[in-house]
Amino acid sequence: MAGLAGAWVLGAIGFWLGLRVFPAGPGRLSWDGAAWWWHSEVCNESPVPLQRLVVALDGGAWVLLRLMPAGGLPARWRVASAAGVGAAWHGL
Repeated sequence: MAGLAGAWVLGAIGFWLGLRVFPAGPGRLSWDGAAWWWHSEVCNESPVPLQRLVVALDGGAWVLLRLMPAGGLPARWRVASAAGVGAAWHGL
């Protein structure tokens, strides 16, 4: 019984950390010729300029991106897939 309770606690902690690291807000990346921008689709917030965009994992048909906003805001992690972006996949 103690093992089950411990597994439940660890699962809850993992779930909470996952929500903190990988928030579920959809959005869109854009390139203006000089910088990347993140456009959130959750609430009507203004686009966020990105200081840096890093491909953390490349799975072929999908990539794990680390978006680092300008101005010292915390990094955002997002997954992009070839199926989701269509013709724009080559540009990414």
